[in-house]
Order: sequence, then C-alpha cells, then structure tokens
Amino acid sequence: MPPTPWFRRLSLVILVGVLPLLAGVPLPLTGSRASAAPAPTPIARPPDPKQVGKTLASSGPLFVENVGQFDPRARFQVRGLLGTVHLAEDGIWVMVVERSSPTRGDAGAGPNPPAPFPAREGGAGQGPGRHPSPGRGGAGGEVRRGVHLKLSYDGANPRPRMEGITRRDTVVSYFFGNDPARWRPDVSVWGGVRYVDIYPGVDLELSAEAGRLVQRFVVRDLAGGAQGLALLRQARLRVEGSSGLALADDSRLAVATEIGNVRLELAHLSTANGFPLSLGEALGARSVEGTMVRLPFAPAPSTPMGARTAAASDLLYATFLGGSDSDGASDIAVDAAGAAYVTGETRSTDFPTTAGVFDPSHNGDRDVFVAKLNPTGSGLEYATFLGGSGRDRVSRIAVDGAGSAYLIGFTPSATSPPRRAPSTRRSTAARPTPS
Repeated sequence: MPPTPWFRRLSLVILVGVLPLLAGVPLPLTGSRASAAPAPTPIARPPDPKQVGKTLASSGPLFVENVGQFDPRARFQVRGLLGTVHLAEDGIWVMVVERSSPTRGDAGAGPNPPAPFPAREGGAGQGPGRHPSPGRGGAGGEVRRGVHLKLSYDGANPRPRMEGITRRDTVVSYFFGNDPARWRPDVSVWGGVRYVDIYPGVDLELSAEAGRLVQRFVVRDLAGGAQGLALLRQARLRVEGSSGLALADDSRLAVATEIGNVRLELAHLSTANGFPLSLGEALGARSVEGTMVRLPFAPAPSTPMGARTAAASDLLYATFLGGSDSDGASDIAVDAAGAAYVTGETRSTDFPTTAGVFDPSHNGDRDVFVAKLNPTGSGLEYATFLGGSGRDRVSRIAVDGAGSAYLIGFTPSATSPPRRAPSTRRSTAARPTPS
C-alpha cells in the first residue's frame, strides 16, 4: 500500500521575520568542521508550495493560548485574520499592517492607543508606526506601516474569565532566542475564545468564519439574565486608535486609520443553543457617536446560528523559529520519518542553536542557518549557523535517505567554512552529516 502523500497531513514551519540564503561545502552540522562524508543520494522531495498554500487556506485562523510566549496581559493570540489579534481582559487588540507601500494623501489617524503587546513575540513593544514586511526582501526590505486598534465594551466586566473553545489537533511551538528555558513547545490551539460573564449571565464568544473575526454575545439564561440584557441594551462599542467610524452596512463597521479603512464585523446576539436574539426596534437604530458605536449588534439572522466549532484541518503544527533581529526561511525539506529541515538567513545573534553543532555562534552580517525539527515540530534536533563575516546566502536544501542535508548557495565571506575551490563570487554546496 503506497504511503499517504505528505500534504495530507502537513507539518508547517513558520519563521518570524524576513531573510535571504547561504551554504558551505562538505561539512557536518554536528561535530568538527573538518570531517567530510561520502557521496550522497538525495531522495526526499521538497514540499509543493501550492499544496502548502491550500492547506494553510483551509486551516483557518489559529487561536493560540499564552503560556509565556507573549506579553502576560494577552491571554490568547489570533493569527490568520486581518492582522494579529491579541485577546486581553481589557479588550480586543488588533494590529493591522498595510498590504503595500504607503502612498501620499492617506488620511491622518487620530490618537492611537499605546500598544501593549510586541509587534513580534519575544521583541520589544512596538506601537503604531513602521513594520518590516514579512516578504523575501530580507533585512532592510520593504517597510510597511501598521496601526493598533483596541475594541472594548463600556460597562463590561473588567476581569472576565477567559477560556478556549474547542481544542484543535494543531499545536504551535516557539523557539525564540538561544535560551532553551524560554522555548515553548506544543502550545494549545483553539477554535475560539470565550469571555465568561462579560455581562451578568452573558458570555462573549469569538471565533472565525471565512477569514473574519466573529463576535457573539451569548445569553445563557433568558429568565435569569435580566440584568445582563439590560446592560446589553445600553452597550457601547469603543474603538480606540481610529480617526473616524462609520456604519458600512447593517453588520459591519468601517474604521478609518492612517493606512486606510478597516472593516470590522459587528457582534451577534444569541441564546446558548444558538437561536438569534433581538433587543427590539424601540431602542432605535444603531448609531456612531465619536469613538463609540451605540447598540453595536448585527441584525439577527433568520436561522439558528448553532455552536461554533473548529473547522477540520490538515495542519498538524506550526513552529516559530528566530531571534531578536530579522530572520527568514529559504527552503524546507521533509525526510521519510516526517522530520523537517529548514534553511534560511538570519541577522539574529541570538538565533536558537543546539549543543554540539558545527557553528553555534553568529559570524557577522547575515549568516545561513540550518535547523532540523522533530516530526511533531515540538523540538529542535539540531540548529546551527553556517557562514562567515559577509552576507551569505542559501537557496535550496535537500535530504537523503540517511538524514543528511544538502545546501546550495553562495558567499562573499573570506572567513566562510573551507571550500574546494575559492572564486570571486563563491558558489558553494554544503553537505552536513546526519544528526
């Protein structure tokens, strides 16, 4: 019986930041620099980018629990939506980054709320301003602007209990920096998050549908939830960080920012079993009052909303790998056991490395890195630098049946690992021994 195609159960490696690529010559990733190895027979096929894209698109947004990898004020992080979303007790923080280079004539934004969370995990706090593009431009590539928006509801419980809804099979691991004590493997991923008793007897549930963040106020007990219903009738959605608000239609809010308009879905109301609720027409139409939206609820749908469940996904894991500077991946290979081999470039002197590898120290400018993750993505089997004092590059990685990895790229570094034949523009190929 033929083996199951690798893309049926995709193991994804996500690297934070931006990078290019490098290589060396026959040399081991573990042990001394001098040892060579016999001629290889690469057999592993690289992942198909089209299948990777399809799997990512079908996996949906990830509601990732905070177990120490984020600022402690953020209880969950949501990735894969309009921008990066942090869910905290005091509100919903959305960081939106423009899709392309800024143009003149953008509307100026009003005062932005202070950004409480880093723009990138493990980094310093970064408020509205300019953010590096996560493309292939490498360090010093396109810089794009971003803004933070804070969404909160007046009169809501300031310290609600927060819990995940529907645990998913996917897990996320974080290997940031070179201190293994700060790494966080196998972090739980959920299909949504619930703010319990955001109002008395009323929960706020957040999930994702068709790539949109969906909010739903759930009245657990209609008979005993009179106080919560009364507070909902007086509810105001506060949007901080915007230069203006307008109702785009009955169910969406247009939020003006310095990088353009952002569309946000208004919340729905329902009972615990999914039947839609309406607060009544006598209260008047919803309206915008400065930074506030009065009666910020979408019209009740004509059919039951049902319980929010996580979509089935072929995404087994996602792994963040990087340091405090710009990092980026160039290529990935997977061996027969499911271990992933990733290569790319980094400026981070604290890029995570493991004991006993070929080169545990950054050599200057941009170094190539090579990392092998175990089949579950929860551990680094090895990670090493490879390069010299210049801007080293790598373009491809392949793996043979014995677990040896092969890299190809070039280096201008006079201090790079030994080569067979130096040249002005050194094109190199490296073969490390298996770990």
